[in-house]
Amino acid sequence: MSLTKFSLKRPVTTLLVVLALAVFGISSLLGLRLELMPDMDMPVMMVMTIYPGADPESVEELVSSEIEGKVGALSGVDSVTTYSQENSSMVLLQYDYSVDTNDAYLDLRAALDSVERSLPDDCQSPIVMKMDINSMPSMMYSLSTTDGSDVLSLANDEIVPELKAVSSVASVEVSGGRENYIQVKLDEEAMNQYGLTMSSIAQFIATTDFTVPIGSLEQGTQSISAISTADVTTVEDLREIPLFTATGSMIHLSDVADVQWSQKDPDSISRYNGEETLTVSVTKNQSASTLGVVRDVRKTMERLQKEHPGLVATASYDASDMILLAVKSVGSTLLMGVILSMLVLFIFFGDGKASLIVGSAMPISLLVTVIVMAVAGFSLNIITLGALVIA
Repeated sequence: MSLTKFSLKRPVTTLLVVLALAVFGISSLLGLRLELMPDMDMPVMMVMTIYPGADPESVEELVSSEIEGKVGALSGVDSVTTYSQENSSMVLLQYDYSVDTNDAYLDLRAALDSVERSLPDDCQSPIVMKMDINSMPSMMYSLSTTDGSDVLSLANDEIVPELKAVSSVASVEVSGGRENYIQVKLDEEAMNQYGLTMSSIAQFIATTDFTVPIGSLEQGTQSISAISTADVTTVEDLREIPLFTATGSMIHLSDVADVQWSQKDPDSISRYNGEETLTVSVTKNQSASTLGVVRDVRKTMERLQKEHPGLVATASYDASDMILLAVKSVGSTLLMGVILSMLVLFIFFGDGKASLIVGSAMPISLLVTVIVMAVAGFSLNIITLGALVIA
C-alpha cells in the first residue's frame, strides 16, 4: 500500500521510473539473442565403432559387448543401450542430469582407450559423439552449376573458405558432390609392344612436373634467383607427355593409355527436389546469434553468386525461419492475453481506468523481466517466450 501511495503522491517520479524501465527494457529486448531452443547440456553420449565386413552377431559379441562391459561401470552412467548391425556398433550412454558432461567425456575416452586393445585388429577406433543441440546447422545450402563447372572444387576452394572467414561461423561441412579427376587407363597390349611397364610410365609422368633452381643472375647490386619449371595443367598436356621405349624411340602417353576426365564415387549423396546436388552446412558459434549468422551467410553467398554467374545456391534449410515464426506466434499470443485481461476486468468491474492501468502495467512488468533476462545472459527462445506468456 505504501508503494501505491508513493506513486500517487509522486506522479512525476513514477512516470520517470516507468519511462526508464521502458527504455532499458526495449534496449534489452533488442539486444537479446533470438534462438529456437535454449543452450542445453544433454547428458547423452554415443560411441560409434566401425567393424568392416562383420555380421551383426560378430559385432555384438566382439565389439558391443566389450564396450558395454567397460563403460557401463563408469560413474554417473544411468543406462546403457547398444545397437549392433552389420559393419558397425552403436553404444548409447544416458548419464544422470547432475553429471558434468566434460568430465564424463574424459572418463569415457580413457575407458575406450583401455578397451581398444581387446577389439579385433580390423576394427576401427571407437568414436565418441556428444548429443549437443547447439551443434545443429544454422543454415544449409544446396549448390549446383549451370555452366558444367566442378561445383565440388568451387565449394572447397572458394565457398568454404569464404564462409569460414565469417566471425560468427564455427564450422562449414560439405556433403555430396562428385570429385573430378584425370583417369589414365593403360593399354596392356600397347605397353607390351613398346616394352613399357606401369612403374616406368609413372616415373615418366612424375618427371614432367618439376621445379628446379638453376642459379642466380647478377644485375647491378641485385641478385635474381632463376628456376626451371614444367607444369602439366590440362588433359591435352598429359596426353602429350613423352615416353621412351626399350629401343630408345619416343612415343606419347596417348599411344599406350586412354587419358580423360572422370568422376570418383561419392562418399555421400545429397539431393534437393529430387536432383543430386552439393550441400554446404553452416554451424554457428555458441555465443553467436542465429539470426546474425544467417544474415552474414546470406550476404556472403549473394556476393559469391555475383562473382560466379553459373553458381546456383538455394537455401534448403534456414533456422531463422522457424525462430521468427515461433517469436511471431508467441508475440501474438502475448498481445491477445493482454487484451483479454483488460476486457475481462472491464466486463466484471465496469471500470475502464482500472483496465487501462492493468493493461499498461503488464507490458512494463514484462520489460522488467526482459532486463533481468539480459543481465542473466538468457536468450529469447520457445522456453523463455512460453514462460513470459504464462506469466
